[in-house]
Amino acid sequence: MKIQEIIQEFIPCEVCGNSDISNFYFHVFAHWGSEPFVKCCECEEEYYSKSAKKALGGIEKARKAKKPRVRVTLRPEEDCEIMEYAK
Repeated sequence: MKIQEIIQEFIPCEVCGNSDISNFYFHVFAHWGSEPFVKCCECEEEYYSKSAKKALGGIEKARKAKKPRVRVTLRPEEDCEIMEYAK
């Protein structure tokens, strides 16, 4: 999904009637759990994008599926040469 397609969902702006796509921008609040918004630059109104949220969710699931699992095995202290030098 292209960002321009996401912005098109909110044109014209419901508040000010802005229909110029160059006066909108897309942003994501990462600290809120990847919440995608489209913002009108004329009136500063923000719109939540459900379709972008679905796309981001799919990307995140695919990324997690590709990520290899790592298993770390710790050895007892007497078997570890590094620990012997540190004493």
